[in-house]
Amino acid sequence: EQHADSSLYRDFTTRYSVPYVPVHVGENLLIAMIDTGSIYSTIEHRSLKRLNSRPHIEYSDNETMTGAAITVKVIGTVELYITFRNRENEEFSIKHQFRIIENPGEPMTLGCPLFFGKGITLDMCRNQLTFENGVNLDINYLRDENVEKTINPRIKNKNRRKSMKAFYLKLVTHNTAAAQ
Repeated sequence: EQHADSSLYRDFTTRYSVPYVPVHVGENLLIAMIDTGSIYSTIEHRSLKRLNSRPHIEYSDNETMTGAAITVKVIGTVELYITFRNRENEEFSIKHQFRIIENPGEPMTLGCPLFFGKGITLDMCRNQLTFENGVNLDINYLRDENVEKTINPRIKNKNRRKSMKAFYLKLVTHNTAAAQ
């Protein structure tokens, strides 16, 4: 079945969306994935090394975490002051604990603990994070930009691996440029 106006139709079978937000750690900018299914927030060890600060790390021995698709090695935990800043330069900052992961993955993920008792709400209807101080920050669905669109919901995207490889290359390039 074809639809006359494909702009009114969203193909959910090719949408690999999770929300992303910009997060500042000191003067460093990271693009963080919001992972509401995770009981931990994580930072990839290479991202942590690129920060200009040297935070205290509590190291772990032989610890791993299993996610939806992979198991990652946990190096330790670290508490970081993170700042969310919108286009109007309004900010909200908090101290938040992250598991440091060794395996390549997302530079930073923000798990469920971020939303418990910290004055932060994920507003999926408005595509924003809202903060107790009145600041709002738009969330982005960066992966949608890298997935072919179809107008038939029964057709699965056959080029997901290619699309996601391009997405991660773009994300790593952005985070590397932001860190320099």
